[in-house]
Amino acid sequence: MKNMCKKLAIILSLILLNTPAIVAEQSIQQNPIQDRAILAKEYFNIGSSFLRLKKYHEAIENFDIAIKYDPSYASAYNSKGIALADLGKSLEAVENYDLAIKYNPSYAGAYINKAVSYRKLRKTEEAII
Repeated sequence: MKNMCKKLAIILSLILLNTPAIVAEQSIQQNPIQDRAILAKEYFNIGSSFLRLKKYHEAIENFDIAIKYDPSYASAYNSKGIALADLGKSLEAVENYDLAIKYNPSYAGAYINKAVSYRKLRKTEEAII
């Protein structure tokens, strides 16, 4: 009986010691979407910093990573479009503005940026629509 109580005490101790690790592992497994959103935001912020520094290629790389983590990240598409437009790639910029609008139809900035790019391409009719 004494040995049995000792064995039960050891087993209970091992279970209690492993409980925090199990809980932590479960919480990590339950939050991959949140983690991806956080990573997308961080890469977007890095890209925005490069954009302000006029380092357009680096900005685009980081916006692409943000989009990889959150394919519906409208602000990342819009900002990537701005970087592309500043590099003289107006058609590619318009494609990104269209994606920003697709994922956020009320994104006024994307509509404005799209119109500006069309105007640079001398496509006045498209700029108005």
